[in-house]
Amino acid sequence: MLRPMRRLLTPTLRSERLWTVSLAALRARNLRALLVDVDNTIIPTGGHEPNTDALDWLARAHSGGFALCLLSNARPPRVAALAERVGAAWVSKGPWWMPGKPLGWIFRRGLARLGAPQGTVAVIGDQVFTDVLGGNALGLTTILVRPLSAREFIGTRVTRLMERLVLRWIGAVDSA
Repeated sequence: MLRPMRRLLTPTLRSERLWTVSLAALRARNLRALLVDVDNTIIPTGGHEPNTDALDWLARAHSGGFALCLLSNARPPRVAALAERVGAAWVSKGPWWMPGKPLGWIFRRGLARLGAPQGTVAVIGDQVFTDVLGGNALGLTTILVRPLSAREFIGTRVTRLMERLVLRWIGAVDSA
């Protein structure tokens, strides 16, 4: 029982921030397409503007031949505007009542938009219980980064407490 759970919650790689993920290391792993979380990975929680280092990294990834798709549980207009700005496809959870990550449909829709085989796709995000769990459930490479902001919604703060316990339980993983 614990082994499958551990596998689902363990990121393939960890990196300090999105922009510290080595594109060369991703290419070396034969990764060619990226599903990238938006909130607290590209845009700090409560912020409206993307982090400039994150934008630069996305531009380098795009110009370096990586297919990009932004994933978010946020409202579509916010995600669409950012995706257009960075030249990426996007998937958002939609109406408030529609569940999003970590459910597989949002990741499968992102995979379809990328048009890439699963073995060549990585998910990059800041949350174990959404980004890592959802990506691992589909057999994708997962990269966990530190959140941009300590400011978070109350539900996310509670989840972060559980994440810290899980990260201690799984131990160290390779860096990207």
